[in-house]
Amino acid sequence: MSESAKTPIFNLSEKRSIYSLSGVLFFRMFSLFLLLPVFSVLAMDLEGATPFLIGVAFGAYGLTQGLLQLPFGMWSDRAGRKLVIVIGLGLFIAGNLLGAFVDSIHWMIVARFLQGTGAISSTVFALIADLTRPEVRTRANAALGASVGIAFALAFGVAPFFGEWLGLNGMFLMIAALSVASLVLVLTTVPNPETIKLLPQKVSFWNMAKMVWNVPALRTISWGGFVCGAGLSSTFFLIPMILVQQGFERAEMWKIYLPMMLAGAVAMV
Repeated sequence: MSESAKTPIFNLSEKRSIYSLSGVLFFRMFSLFLLLPVFSVLAMDLEGATPFLIGVAFGAYGLTQGLLQLPFGMWSDRAGRKLVIVIGLGLFIAGNLLGAFVDSIHWMIVARFLQGTGAISSTVFALIADLTRPEVRTRANAALGASVGIAFALAFGVAPFFGEWLGLNGMFLMIAALSVASLVLVLTTVPNPETIKLLPQKVSFWNMAKMVWNVPALRTISWGGFVCGAGLSSTFFLIPMILVQQGFERAEMWKIYLPMMLAGAVAMV
C-alpha cells in the first residue's frame, strides 16, 4: 500500500481553512511576540514607569488572556466561532490603538489589559476542529502550531530593529495594522462550519471549569503551559533590562536573540 493511501489527505475546503486560520494565528502571534523581547526596556521611557509597574504592564496581557480563554470558547459554542474571533480581534485592535497613543505607564497597563481581552486562541483551534475531518485534525492543528512557531522565531529576530525604529507607541500602531490584516482574513477567507455542536445552556462557566480541571490530561497540560509561559515571560522581561545594563544598544539585541532562536530550533529537531 502506498504512503498516500495510508495517510488521509486534506480536501480543498480543509486546505483553505488551514491556510486561512494559520494566517490569522501568524499575524496575531507575530504581533504579540514582537513586544515580548523589547517591551521592558522601551516602557522605561513612559511617564511614571518603575520596574514594578512595567512588570504589571508586561503581565497584564497574559492575565486577561488566560482568564478569558475558557469563557470565549464557551461563548463561541453558543454564538458561533467566527463572530467571537471577530469580536476578539476587535478588542485586541482597540488595545493596540490605545497603546499607540499613551505616554504614561498607568494607561499602558490599561492598554495591555484591553489587549488581553481578545482571547481567541481557543476559539481558533475549536474552529479548525469544526472545519476538518477527525482523521486529518491532528495534522491541521500541527499546521496551526507551526504558524505560531514561525511567528515566534521571526518576531524575535526583527523586534529589536522595529523597537529602535518605531519606539513603543509605533510598535503598537504597527501591531494594530497587522491585527486588521488578521481581521480581513477572517472575514474574507475563513469558511463557516456547516454544523456546530452548541453548548447546553444549563452549563455554567464554573461547572465547565470544574469539568476541565477534573480531566487529568488537561490539568497536566494546563500546568505545563502555565510554567512554560511564566518562565518565558520572566526571562524576556529581565533579559532586555540586563542587556541594556551591560551596554547593549536596543538595536543590537538581535545578536543575543538570533543565536538563542537557532539553538532552540536545533534542540527541538
